[in-house]
This record gives sequence, structure tokens and C-alpha cells, in this order.
Amino acid sequence: RAYAGVHRAREALAHRVGGRAVTVDAAVVAGAPGLLIDAEAVFGAGLGVRRDALPAGAGGAVAVADLLPVGVGAFAFGAVILRTYAGRIGDRAGRRILIIAGALIVAFSTVLYGVVDELWWLVVARIVSGIGEAAFFVGAATMITDLAPVERRGEAISYWSISVYGGITFGPAFGDFVAGDDRYGLTWAVSAAFALAAGVLALFT
Repeated sequence: RAYAGVHRAREALAHRVGGRAVTVDAAVVAGAPGLLIDAEAVFGAGLGVRRDALPAGAGGAVAVADLLPVGVGAFAFGAVILRTYAGRIGDRAGRRILIIAGALIVAFSTVLYGVVDELWWLVVARIVSGIGEAAFFVGAATMITDLAPVERRGEAISYWSISVYGGITFGPAFGDFVAGDDRYGLTWAVSAAFALAAGVLALFT
């Protein structure tokens, strides 16, 4: 198993900081944990890329609907539904399954944003996105604790959370560049590509 391999291969490097020996465990940021942190950053960037394109670029005629915020916010419903069971699924089927499936679901549903032309289809697409996001985040959050040494799990979670919010922070700027005046279809495609890239990285964790 990857978990056992990482623990066997980890190396502790001692550094002197302020006269004190500070141990830096390579298993926290190298190998499979490092790849997972990278995957999380890429996934977060993909979410950031599409952030400002919603709601303006969502599905043509849908964009002028009075109830469009309902469609945009519907992802939370899907996220709540799956998060109730995602941990249990990960315990039984494995964390990697959740991460990869979540990435694929998010990629597919994101592409749909530019295709749908009715509000209820946008609601469905956003609910599906929420399910995918929940699967990815729960799978990644639990896997990073599995991969990290027991005594460094808090540190690993810190790096993981930085990667999430780092991607979400810088993604919108790139998304604005991609979208330009009205290149929303390209924005959805790029966002989906980020999700797929995150899924590929997760294959090696």
C-alpha cells in the first residue's frame, strides 16, 4: 500500500533554527503526500478559474434568469448530501477512489455549465459539481492524514489547506484572463482541465 511505503521511505532532516534542532519530515511534503498537496492546489485553482464566470457565463439564456442565484448556489446542496456519506465510502472503498471520482465528476459537470440553457439543468449541473467537490475534498483531507507521519499530521493538514486556498486565491485572476470579454466556454473547459489534472496527480498518491 502507498501509505506503508511512504512511512517506510520517510526521512527526517534536522535543521538548526535559533539554536534549536527542528525536525523536518520529508514524508510531509515529498512523495505521495506532496503529490496530493499538488493535486489539491490544482483542483483549487480550477475552482477559482470558474468563480468569477459564474453567474454571468452560465448557459446563455439562463444567465438572465431571476432565479439564477439558486442555480449557482445549488452546489452546496449536492455537497451536503455526499459529505454525510463520503467518509464512510472512503473508509470502505479507499480515499483515492473518492479523489479521482470527485475530480472526474467536477470536470464533467463544469463543462455542462456552458451547454445548458434552462435553469433547472443548471441546478442539476451545480448539484453534481457539489457532489464531486465533496468527494474530492473529503477524500483528500482523509488521505493526507493517512499519508503523513502520526506526529506530523497537523503540519501536513496545514500544507494541504494552504494548497487549497492558494489555488482558489490565484485561480480567479487566471480565469479572468481566460474569459476575456465573453470566452466563457473556454473558461469552463480550462476549469475542467484543472480538475482532470488533479485527478491524474491523485493516481500516483
